[in-house]
Amino acid sequence: MVLIISEGIDQTTHEVIDWLIYKKKKYLVLNAEFFLNSAFIKLSNNATKILLHFNNTKEEVDLSLVTSLWYRKGDINIDIKSLLPDFPKELQKDVFLHLSNEWNTFKNFVFEIAQDKRVLGNYFTKVKSKLGYLKYAKDCGLLIPDTFVINSKEMLLEIQKNYTGIITKSIQEIFNIVYGKESLYTYTSMISDEQINSMPDTFFPSLVQNKIDKKYELRIFFMQTSLYAMAIFSQNDEKTKIDFRNYNYEKPNRTVPYKLPNDIERKIISFIECTQLNTGSIDMILTSENEYIFLEVNQAGQFGFVSADCNYYLEKKVAAYLV
Repeated sequence: MVLIISEGIDQTTHEVIDWLIYKKKKYLVLNAEFFLNSAFIKLSNNATKILLHFNNTKEEVDLSLVTSLWYRKGDINIDIKSLLPDFPKELQKDVFLHLSNEWNTFKNFVFEIAQDKRVLGNYFTKVKSKLGYLKYAKDCGLLIPDTFVINSKEMLLEIQKNYTGIITKSIQEIFNIVYGKESLYTYTSMISDEQINSMPDTFFPSLVQNKIDKKYELRIFFMQTSLYAMAIFSQNDEKTKIDFRNYNYEKPNRTVPYKLPNDIERKIISFIECTQLNTGSIDMILTSENEYIFLEVNQAGQFGFVSADCNYYLEKKVAAYLV
């Protein structure tokens, strides 16, 4: 059986599942909306037995029958509040914290045992931040933007003096929220003089980078040490010029398959090995001076459009790996 940890709305997961069904491979998908109903673990000199059952699933997870694990994104949960003992109210917070730690330890053990299977994705990611990945990329010989985390207007003005333009992005994940009938997202964006002038003297620590003129952007999906690259001509559209994820649905960017230079491939593979990632999506740009610049990596990055636009059939390759 293939065990998949993902999110219910992830289209890429469903397309991989289509291939698993085609290959007649049994699978089970768990996500954060599924809560543990029952658990049984036995450790003895003869064997290790782990049985788990979650609500919304008909069958029990017997880890000995799991042949491969795809950690796509998300987590597995338990409803701690419904299981809290009847302690006095003033003790509830401490007891909840203790049980949360107990659950995390239990869950980590399950994933540790699962790591002995054929695994795609890494629950125990060695690097936990965008800044950490930038440092590893630099250490592996890849070029990166000058990157700052600051919280004062004075620092921002000093940085601005040294570059023709500066941009800002989230330190970690993209933030999105539904407000009324609209969905609001954070994108990589330019910082204008007007914005700086309107800022307070101090603000929340924020990531700032020098703006780099580009020929085009690169999205590189990798599985193990196989790289599948796509060039995105986002600089030709004002809407997507700074961040292609600010999609122009009426006039989409041109995208084509791309062959990376051998030395860049070697550095990317070195980065993959150093970070202990075995799948993910890397964002890079090619500058107007023909330099390859590493921007970020997301181990749960979407790759459906890379697969479709470049005829890579990545969902089929992922399913084949799991089978």
